[in-house]
Amino acid sequence: DSRENCNAIIETATNTLLCGCNNSFIPDGITSIAETAFRGYNGLTEVVIPNSVVSMGMGVFWLCRNLTSVILSNNLTGIPDYAFQGCESLIEIAIPQNVVSIGENAFAEARQVESITIPDSVTTISKKIMGNVYTWNDDPKPQLKKLVIGNGVSEIGEEAFSDCEKLAEVTFGKGLRVIGAKAFAGCTGLTEISLPDSLIAIEQ
Repeated sequence: DSRENCNAIIETATNTLLCGCNNSFIPDGITSIAETAFRGYNGLTEVVIPNSVVSMGMGVFWLCRNLTSVILSNNLTGIPDYAFQGCESLIEIAIPQNVVSIGENAFAEARQVESITIPDSVTTISKKIMGNVYTWNDDPKPQLKKLVIGNGVSEIGEEAFSDCEKLAEVTFGKGLRVIGAKAFAGCTGLTEISLPDSLIAIEQ
């Protein structure tokens, strides 16, 4: 169906939004958004995901280059791989308190974001969640300046925040055990950090 004139295709039996477009909105009652449902829609500028949504598929907003604002569901349990990769106009990311995992390349090339707070509910930050995926090109560098990592995070994946040259302030949570290889490679603005006592390994 396409309830409430939402301009999207919904699988009625499962309340899954399968495919949207530039002028879609996500109606309340949707419980999941399918993989790549909004991929590449450059006319999409703002998205509000209702609290009924608990899961999203891989690459759901991949390459929505003009997307500037996203309000995520408070009941979302994870941010999947490539969810906002290439959303180069996205200004702010507010991660809800129920999110447990952040997938690979989740915010890669979301270069305008200046601050991220990872809530205590998150246990794993996957590799390359931020920064440029293709480090050999001439794309602008990420603008990330401040990073706060919650106490529930035990591992930061490899190259998670690489090439964030303007990153100057990082707060690590008390539960961090492993920092992946090159997690902060190229973060030339980072001059001082305080590592938690829980840390057992910095991979090379």
